[in-house]
Amino acid sequence: MDRATTTKIINAMISGVEDIDELLKFRHGKIQSSKEDLAAALKGNLTTHHKFMLQTIKMSITEKESIITLLNKQIDNHLKENELELDAKLSTIIP
Repeated sequence: MDRATTTKIINAMISGVEDIDELLKFRHGKIQSSKEDLAAALKGNLTTHHKFMLQTIKMSITEKESIITLLNKQIDNHLKENELELDAKLSTIIP
């Protein structure tokens, strides 16, 4: 399953959607697993604690994505600031 579909299903489950047919509406044709397999995977007992943990994990993922974005910007800035020096070094290494 792709990330967008998974996120939609998890968000729906956190918000209280328990009807498997409602959750299956997020499935699209590109998903390799069958409708029946996905339905079987979605059956179970999602407790309040599970929902809390899912929310906590989502927050952690969002935080890590923000950090990665910040790191990527820093790397880009560093590369731009040192572009001439790096090009000069590379020109001596690469024939």
